[in-house]
Amino acid sequence: MIVCPLGNHLAPCVVPYTNDYEIDERDLRRHIQYLASIPGMNGVVVNPHAGEVYSQSREERLRILEIGVDALKGRSKVVAGVAPTPDTTKAAIELAREYERAGADGILLMAPHWFAFGVNATPEVGVEYVRRVADAVNIPILIYQLGSWTGAHYTLDTLARMCEDSRVVGVKVVTMGYRDSVEFEE
Repeated sequence: MIVCPLGNHLAPCVVPYTNDYEIDERDLRRHIQYLASIPGMNGVVVNPHAGEVYSQSREERLRILEIGVDALKGRSKVVAGVAPTPDTTKAAIELAREYERAGADGILLMAPHWFAFGVNATPEVGVEYVRRVADAVNIPILIYQLGSWTGAHYTLDTLARMCEDSRVVGVKVVTMGYRDSVEFEE
């Protein structure tokens, strides 16, 4: 078995909110600690696609990461999802750098939404996106592979090229149905 430096089992973390639409920091801390305590779990991913990330401000994303880092105090890995807003390479780089400074052990790098309009026609765009973000930080990167229904879906050849970079340590794959599953079985 290949072991990823961030661990092979990372739990995505959703974010509880108060009735006033603020992050419920106490319950978030408890939730993160609970996820990390599950036997076999190597860490948590804050600000993943499942964690309301596109509804959160940059400040909220950073605060969520800070709570995660403080809650686990190095006992478990904390990976932070980089979903760039605005949808640019520059925004992804800035957020990745902020996450690194805030103590993230690694990042889960999501594609900008505009990749849905043809990233596979010019795979160099996706490879260059990953390279530029990797050049900006000194922490490991997991690629977030969305399902083919989204359009922002890398081909296996493109993923292989991205993974040639030693700073890319894994791929988080989302599959929805037969089409996505068959592609990864081949």
